[in-house]
Amino acid sequence: DAIADRLYRLAIIVAAVVSATKVLEAIIEIVGAGLRTSIAARGAGALIVALIVAFSMRDIVARDDIEDAEDCLPPKVHATPSWRGPLRIAVWAAVVVVLFSTLIGYNAFASFLVNQAIWVWFICGVLFLLTELTNETIASSLQPQSRVGRAVINSVGLTRESLDQIAVLLSGGLTVAFIIAAAMMALAPWGVESDDMFGGVRAAFFGFRVGEVTISLSSIIVSLILFGIAWGIARAIHNWLETKFLPHTQLDAGLRNSIRTSVGYIGFVLAASLALGNMGLSFDKLAIVAGALSVGIGFGLQSVVNNFVSGLILLWERAIRVGDWVVVGDEQGFVRRINVRSTEIETFDRAMMIVPNSNLVSGVVKNWVRNDRVGRIKNPVTVSVDTNPELVREALLACASEHDQVQKYPAPIVLFTAMESALKFELVCFVPDVETSGRIKSDLNFAIYKRLREAGVAPFKAPPAATVPITLTDLDRLEKLLSPRAAPGASAGD
Repeated sequence: DAIADRLYRLAIIVAAVVSATKVLEAIIEIVGAGLRTSIAARGAGALIVALIVAFSMRDIVARDDIEDAEDCLPPKVHATPSWRGPLRIAVWAAVVVVLFSTLIGYNAFASFLVNQAIWVWFICGVLFLLTELTNETIASSLQPQSRVGRAVINSVGLTRESLDQIAVLLSGGLTVAFIIAAAMMALAPWGVESDDMFGGVRAAFFGFRVGEVTISLSSIIVSLILFGIAWGIARAIHNWLETKFLPHTQLDAGLRNSIRTSVGYIGFVLAASLALGNMGLSFDKLAIVAGALSVGIGFGLQSVVNNFVSGLILLWERAIRVGDWVVVGDEQGFVRRINVRSTEIETFDRAMMIVPNSNLVSGVVKNWVRNDRVGRIKNPVTVSVDTNPELVREALLACASEHDQVQKYPAPIVLFTAMESALKFELVCFVPDVETSGRIKSDLNFAIYKRLREAGVAPFKAPPAATVPITLTDLDRLEKLLSPRAAPGASAGD
């Protein structure tokens, strides 16, 4: 508050001195005292203003440092960059230039600098007030709970987040417009005519040509509009295929995903080509640019390009499709999405594994459902050597035939795999869906155990490990030797 009060007083004093100088110039012109007297009055007014600003800035800077030291405990932390340092430098530079100009006799130039400094300061003040007023008005008007915000949300159908984004963009656009207008007003007294300024704006908007390419704000805006329209049409076709057409076809989920992804890529390429063509970049020029960038892409973006091409191969070859059960290294899961750079695989632990496409193309991948979804399961069974093998075989085949998820063709078989210290069998059967193999294998194990117990066949138990008896003699003599009460001179022969 103390600094603001001193700045307020400084503004009043400078305004009074400048006004007095203007009145004195008018009086000099009325009485006809001559040009030299008028220039001398201007120089005196500029010198007084420079000295007043210099002494005031010195006091303001000292008081500012004292208040900072009182208000902030060490270490002092600034949340945002301070604008006071550059502003002080600019004010001191203007003061030095005005003082130096009056000392060497350029009074008119010093007076002109003072007038322009006051004009620029006035423009900055108005710009600050307009910017703050606009930001506060937009922030309060476009809040979701305000009347205008509720009306926009209910009528247009925007979300709260979209309304906040629109408010920020609108505030930023108006701020830029105010800054441009303030810059034009500040440069006007320096001889920059309005025709030159509007000519520069017109050239920036309507563009200039570099060879056969037109670079302009209008062409960029039109190109963005064309890209948005073309991309919107492509997305509409993509959504129509995804929600309307493809679900009514006999195509599997992997092929439908490949078609949708390919349509999305083609739509993006066509939209980008249309937008670039509007700016004058035809396909032959794009080929030249691509050839120039090929070396950099080959060295710097080799991995990205490799993964992108591998992703296209996966989509076209369809060796791996969305929904497939794949095994990559030590992990396995279901393919959920094939992206431009990588493939998302959801593991059985509900974790999402991101695998680069190049690893799937060049590496070894097991696909459980590449040709069909039929899976094979094996149930090992071990019984004692005195068990009748035919009894075990009939029990295993009966369990397999009674399960409704075990296929009749190929028929289940029982393999007699080993005849050593125990008899080992394997029940091999097929299920229509490999995803259910774990559950069906568990059901068969329950049924096999129950049937074998009912038939009087006990599971094989491994014999206990052989034990070696250890006999220790003369433990009483060893105890006497190890006792702490033994004689110091005792020996092993005592």
